[in-house]
Amino acid sequence: MPDTAVPSSVRPSETASTKKPTEVPHSLNQTEYALVREVNTLRKARGLAPLTVRLDLSRASRAFAKRLSSRTFFGHVSPDGDNSTDRADAVSYDWRRLGETLGAGQPTARAAAQSWRDSPGHAKIIFDPDHVHVGVGYVRRKSKDKLDPQLEHFWVLMAGATR
Repeated sequence: MPDTAVPSSVRPSETASTKKPTEVPHSLNQTEYALVREVNTLRKARGLAPLTVRLDLSRASRAFAKRLSSRTFFGHVSPDGDNSTDRADAVSYDWRRLGETLGAGQPTARAAAQSWRDSPGHAKIIFDPDHVHVGVGYVRRKSKDKLDPQLEHFWVLMAGATR
């Protein structure tokens, strides 16, 4: 069950942005919403504020989960060379801090969140107190190969904060 995490990227301080974030809490499918609930439950247990859903990050996360489900690669850098910060920039998320976690094979949102909790690299991202936003993507790809459940479930979570 592959999981990968990239350390949070920190953009050097520039001028403070006065742009208000677009918050769309009901833009997720049922499974994605369950993942946000699971991650926020884990954060609450550690005394951290919940992450607020961002449509832009969710759009980027869902698109990347779909690319991962193509099974031509699995990692934070695509064959085209783009990475999490490029994906956030592409959806105009004005990030100052950003982290990304990936998962494949976990059959439920709870299993994905728990695997991230149990992995030091992932835990740094989901428990980063400086992260205030979250975008999630989930793609289920039907697989004829019952021996390899990793071919079926793909998870992407991007957490961050804007300038």
